[in-house]
Amino acid sequence: MTTLVNELSIPNLDAATNDPDELVHLATALSVLAAYADCKAIAMRFRLRGEIDTAQRHEKRCDMLFDMLPSSWRW
Repeated sequence: MTTLVNELSIPNLDAATNDPDELVHLATALSVLAAYADCKAIAMRFRLRGEIDTAQRHEKRCDMLFDMLPSSWRW
């Protein structure tokens, strides 16, 4: 996890904008990204246990969450 955290470039939100709506949009996008990461971890654990059908259900949710991310955040 340290590697992933070190790769994040976190802006200074206090100085990033004067528009509160921008912060709301950022918070929404970060919430979606967090939900994706959580769901992906769950799916990976099910795959490791051999519970493929359950893993695939979670992976479909990951796809839905991925599509909700801002296009510039998609990999």
